[in-house]
Amino acid sequence: MSETLAPHPIYGGLRTPLAMRFALSVHIVRQAIGQFCQFRMHHTAAMAVLALVSWRLGRALNGIDALMVKWKAGTLPKPRPSRAGRPRKPAPDTEEARLRRIHPWAPDGGPAPRLSRARGWLLRMVQPTAQGIPAFERMIDDPEFRALLQDAPQAGRLVRPIAGWFAISRPWLDLPRRTRAPRPKRDINPASRPRDARDTPGPYQVPRKWRLQIPKRSWNGGEPGWEKSG
Repeated sequence: MSETLAPHPIYGGLRTPLAMRFALSVHIVRQAIGQFCQFRMHHTAAMAVLALVSWRLGRALNGIDALMVKWKAGTLPKPRPSRAGRPRKPAPDTEEARLRRIHPWAPDGGPAPRLSRARGWLLRMVQPTAQGIPAFERMIDDPEFRALLQDAPQAGRLVRPIAGWFAISRPWLDLPRRTRAPRPKRDINPASRPRDARDTPGPYQVPRKWRLQIPKRSWNGGEPGWEKSG
């Protein structure tokens, strides 16, 4: 497939070859999403999710193009400090803030849907989007993009979720895994627990003394016995 972009008014203002290469992948994925939605107009939730995917692709495309222009001109903004581990401020519960959280792609005018974080979920949902993977991989494997990623970490924040939708992994793009503290081992031996803890009912359990007794018949025609349920 040659890297020639189909005429589209959205892609007319791109200024860098790297963004044009990314635009080819975006164009193919959007076409696959449009064909998928033609036969599933009644699935409102799926339509809202795919509309959000299309919007995120356009935002990433415009962001990469703007970053490339600033990077070549030497006017890149300073990357913001990491906010990992910091407590988030609670969202204001006012009418104005609620209206700001409403997006046009949301079903019935409600809040915007959240995209799945499972790897490759877009491929499982809309399989023809896999045709846009080769152009996307050529873009992230380009040495120019790797150099941009070192000077502008915000480029990774734009592209990394899309790589997760396609189940694509690259060492220079993936974030290091977080180290978690080991969990304490649970005592699974019921005999070592106190009697009260064993007899205390859980949310979907019945205490042993309240369990019903049901008749049990043997297959060899013997005397029927009794057993406890559960």
